[in-house]
Amino acid sequence: MPGYDSPGTNLAYILGLVAIALEATIAFLAAYRFGKQKGLWIGTIALLLFVLEICGKLGSGTLKGGWIFAYGAITLGLINGVRAARAARALGPVAEPDLATVFE
Repeated sequence: MPGYDSPGTNLAYILGLVAIALEATIAFLAAYRFGKQKGLWIGTIALLLFVLEICGKLGSGTLKGGWIFAYGAITLGLINGVRAARAARALGPVAEPDLATVFE
């Protein structure tokens, strides 16, 4: 079709998809490492990337409505994951392999 710009030929579109895939990979790695009671560095990187994304959305004006609450919940989850990884590192060998058994 004349005048049709295919998304596959648009460099910005391709770079956006690569950035999304990279951010998703970092988020999955952070979640996996948090599950293993580790992940201080990858969690910090994920948190910083997420904060940069939120700042970008604030600057462009696309952060509106209920998304503010969703992004707030995700940010709090990342902060708590980093805090837990830091605490597990500080406890060292004192920490049980399964900290959830403390509450049983």
